[in-house]
Amino acid sequence: MQIVAYPALVMASITFFVGGYHLSVFLKRRKPLEHLPFALLCFSVTMYDVFSIGLYSSHSLADGVFWQGLQLQTGNIISI
Repeated sequence: MQIVAYPALVMASITFFVGGYHLSVFLKRRKPLEHLPFALLCFSVTMYDVFSIGLYSSHSLADGVFWQGLQLQTGNIISI
């Protein structure tokens, strides 16, 4: 992994744990419904950041196109 991928790794880990926290709050109480969509958004951003790590670490054009395609698909999930 190259050094430019480390900020994306930090962001992915932060959003993953924030999403896990909000999912656990939703599963315990079920009343505040805002926690579930926010948890799903956090997990989608985590996926985007993981694909960014793959894009930043790719060594060929074909690998970059693959990771960027996954990023675009995840962007569609985030926009929903």
